[in-house]
Amino acid sequence: SCAMLSSGHAFSLKRRGNDTIEETAKRDGKGGGVNRMTVSKDSKSIEVEYTDKQHDTKTTFTMEKQS
Repeated sequence: SCAMLSSGHAFSLKRRGNDTIEETAKRDGKGGGVNRMTVSKDSKSIEVEYTDKQHDTKTTFTMEKQS
């Protein structure tokens, strides 16, 4: 799916397999970044990898389920 905001930002979401969602962000038609979120096999965490295409950087972190 894709959404366009009045600020010129556009977001698209794509399913990449059973456990991964990829979010792509663009601003004024130019590539901004890609956020890839993968759920662990035990469903207790989500591994996130953000690639900033404008600044050529990559950030990764893990979100863990709280009980």
